[in-house]
Amino acid sequence: MKPNGSTVTRAAVALLTLTFAFALSACGGSDEDPAAVAEDFGNALINADGEAACETLSADLEAQAAESGGGECADAFTSDALTDEDREQGEQAVYETVEESDETATVEVTVPDEDPEQIEMIKEDGDWKIASI
Repeated sequence: MKPNGSTVTRAAVALLTLTFAFALSACGGSDEDPAAVAEDFGNALINADGEAACETLSADLEAQAAESGGGECADAFTSDALTDEDREQGEQAVYETVEESDETATVEVTVPDEDPEQIEMIKEDGDWKIASI
């Protein structure tokens, strides 16, 4: 029996839908490396993008930032928070996940001529978030 046009079309649509869903599940979220989230935070600071910086923070850390920002998390990360030298160093930073379990991770951040710093990460709702800096 030869398949008719609508059977082939339904099969093609189902295959494309499955492929698209698989591609989406592979992007970001809980599968994203903790170091990538920490780097997103660093880039947000360099660009004075408070909203993007806050998206990388745990709920507790976001609340602390909001308190220091006068009520809004994003206000804690203003353009005058970093010097030009800070921005230049930040652009050269290397982020590496040095420890990782199902719910916590440690990211080491290294910039030239400085001792490495560690960022503690936790999973919240399946996504890596910065717990402490």
